[in-house]
Amino acid sequence: MKFNHLLITVIIFSIILSCSSDDSENLETNPIIITSIDSSKELAFTEEEIIVSIDAEGYLNIEVTSNTNNVTVNKINSTTYTLSATVATEVTIQITLTSENFTEVKNVDYIFFEHGVIDFKVVEGLTLDKDSPVRVRELHGDPDYILTIEDKNEEVWHYFNKGFWILMDNNVDQAHYMRLYGIPWSRTFENTEYIGEQYQYEISEGLKIENLQLSMTTVVDRFGLPTEKFTSTNNERLHIYDYENLEILFYFQSDDIDDYIGKNVGYVNVY
Repeated sequence: MKFNHLLITVIIFSIILSCSSDDSENLETNPIIITSIDSSKELAFTEEEIIVSIDAEGYLNIEVTSNTNNVTVNKINSTTYTLSATVATEVTIQITLTSENFTEVKNVDYIFFEHGVIDFKVVEGLTLDKDSPVRVRELHGDPDYILTIEDKNEEVWHYFNKGFWILMDNNVDQAHYMRLYGIPWSRTFENTEYIGEQYQYEISEGLKIENLQLSMTTVVDRFGLPTEKFTSTNNERLHIYDYENLEILFYFQSDDIDDYIGKNVGYVNVY
């Protein structure tokens, strides 16, 4: 009896091994290999396109979809797609590759920003007193010139062709405030003169400073009288109206600090 039990056990074990061997031989390896997913940028403004290029093998079809209706996916060819957005939004793009029996999926995140000043805190896609110099470079590229203020451990990043500069506080590694110009401006650094353009986007709903088109009369009518008023120490005709609740300074020229009516805004600081 013991011999018969042992024989039956050996036979069953042999059958199991045989089946297991057959199953392993029939297992297929996923033929889809994604070598790379290259993006022209991960951060973009709404009038820009992001180009996504897919390098893979072993697939029969590629499908690229967005998790929001605010972002449009356009197919250029079988491996190249463009992304565009109509409003500021964060989006996850799902890239699905399929063969006859297999699927490979990759998700990639992007952010689209709007130009202008949003709620007097987000300026050109940057959240002041939060975003780092790394984020600034990702969104705007390298500045045209960096002025170092050593005694305060600060830097001024000049973007002349965009109409603004950014004060970087290196003590906390953040963008602290931005100056936006409504007039042509220039700076000379290391015997080289840089010419600055005017900032062309809205600083509030319907308000632009480009070409001196914003009057201080409109500012006071819209926002009321300022929290504080200052006169520049370098120019007795240059006055500043500070709206602390909005965190913005309006600069204009006048013979008298209280004579703002009809005077045009030359530039603003958003802080």
